[in-house]
Amino acid sequence: MYSSFARVYDELMRDVDREAWAQYIVELLGGKKPLAIAECACGTGALTIPLHKLGYNITGFDSSEDMRQRKKVRREHTVHIAGYAASCAA
Repeated sequence: MYSSFARVYDELMRDVDREAWAQYIVELLGGKKPLAIAECACGTGALTIPLHKLGYNITGFDSSEDMRQRKKVRREHTVHIAGYAASCAA
């Protein structure tokens, strides 16, 4: 379903300040660091990677193999983050 979208997702998100987005999450957490964070529908890691760089233990889950592959390419130049295939449906 997301194979075509995965190719353009990061380009569509290029104007989003991912670091500010991650900082907003840190503020929501009140500066506390939970033992672990599971990010459902992590896509290409737009939030996963910046939070990991801030020291959070985060694992991304996404049902789209194409999105996860894009995240893998992005993180190879930054950090190692676990990513798994999973549906985020309740």
